[in-house]
Amino acid sequence: MKFLEKILVACVLIGAAGFGTSQAVASDAKQLKLLETAEAIEFVSQSIPKAYFYRGKGIRAAVAKKEIDQDMSVLRKSIKSLGGMNLSSEERNILSFFKFTLSDLESVITEPFSLENGALIIDLGESLLEGAELIVSKHRDAANDAENMLLLIERMELLLERVNKYYISHYSGLRDEVNVTQVRAAVVEFETGLAELSKNKGYHATQASSVRKINEFWPIAEQFYVGIEQGTLPVIVLASTSSLEKELDNLKEFYFKKALRK
Repeated sequence: MKFLEKILVACVLIGAAGFGTSQAVASDAKQLKLLETAEAIEFVSQSIPKAYFYRGKGIRAAVAKKEIDQDMSVLRKSIKSLGGMNLSSEERNILSFFKFTLSDLESVITEPFSLENGALIIDLGESLLEGAELIVSKHRDAANDAENMLLLIERMELLLERVNKYYISHYSGLRDEVNVTQVRAAVVEFETGLAELSKNKGYHATQASSVRKINEFWPIAEQFYVGIEQGTLPVIVLASTSSLEKELDNLKEFYFKKALRK
């Protein structure tokens, strides 16, 4: 089970258990559950289109198919989970939009691969991302330090998926200058996040090792990513993304546990 799914399971348990007897603690738990559910939607908004292109081009197709199945399941569960939360009227409206978008995505993702369908899936993903980002922005101010670091790491993972998505779509023939611009913007934002992540000196040995590995590997991966216009290394780009996300998952678990203890 991917750590993204583990977090969603933990969030369900948080909601079911009330997470303590204190009203303040229960409120914090609900806040964390809402943020993590919206963050899960953000992540799969990028990972599903990425996997669609890999599957369609026959590159690590079996792995890509499995990822689509898993991430569509995460999307369904996340949308259902949001329905049981205390949302504003604006957020309820976004939730309704999510349901329509999910229906469209479920339909097109089963159709034969084409660049037209791929472009539509990217657009649907961007719509999901925009809505989820708005929900996160409405609640982020109330987040504690551990939650903010957790959100930063999840943002960095989203950026890796975003870069990989535009790389493989460009490789597949969906060539647009916007792809190149988006990749470069995501690379810059990732580097800013990595600098912030590296400032923390309170890591245990495992997390410190992950930070070191990310810093060592990032300059290599970055060159693959910004080489999007040549676009000849889709397998290496995918492997680079997976390697970086593995280390970020170690850090995410660390901060998720800290957020639960607050």
